[in-house]
Amino acid sequence: MATAMIYDTLKLAEQLEHEAGFDAARARAMARILAGNTGGNLVTREDLLIVKGELEAAIQGVRSDLDAEIERLSAKIDAKIDGKIGGLDSKIGRLDTKIRVLYWMTGTTLAGVATLMGTAITIALHIMHLG
Repeated sequence: MATAMIYDTLKLAEQLEHEAGFDAARARAMARILAGNTGGNLVTREDLLIVKGELEAAIQGVRSDLDAEIERLSAKIDAKIDGKIGGLDSKIGRLDTKIRVLYWMTGTTLAGVATLMGTAITIALHIMHLG
């Protein structure tokens, strides 16, 4: 990746001297310091473009992995929700049956009470006429 580049200290010293107005001693010292600090580990624009491409490919791979994981989790969640809904439908059906039974039991009880009330009223009226 990082290509070995020859750092031309003489050329830099000359540029510092002629273009930036450094005196010769300072220009040579600055060039030597810069060369020592880089240690030859310079990268080119092409190196950066290669790394950029590699990073973009890695990011795309991570995106694909995330998309696949999201789809997997979504399917798992949907299956759990469907199972819960099925269980709720079953419970609602049982409750509906119980409510219908209570409905008919209440109706039958009310009919029995009405019959008993009617019988009691009839007997009371009968007793009142006799007495």
